[in-house]
Amino acid sequence: MVSYIGDSTLRLVKNCSEIWAQHTLHLRIKPNTSAGFFTTLPEETKVQVVEEGWTQIIDDITAPWFEVISESGYKGWCFGG
Repeated sequence: MVSYIGDSTLRLVKNCSEIWAQHTLHLRIKPNTSAGFFTTLPEETKVQVVEEGWTQIIDDITAPWFEVISESGYKGWCFGG
């Protein structure tokens, strides 16, 4: 079963810790928009969820932040909306 997080930026497979970026994905050092992003992952990049963080409303989208690690080894936070 597939469900969608927020505005389909990330696709989460239920009962699985892998997600795919539906659009380019900015990884940040902290789970907030004031933290600069250090890399951008391309669309359809698969990442492993390390931790689900707090939920925030950004541009009228309510979604949690996720700490993720990419297959290439980048680890950071991304907004799930």
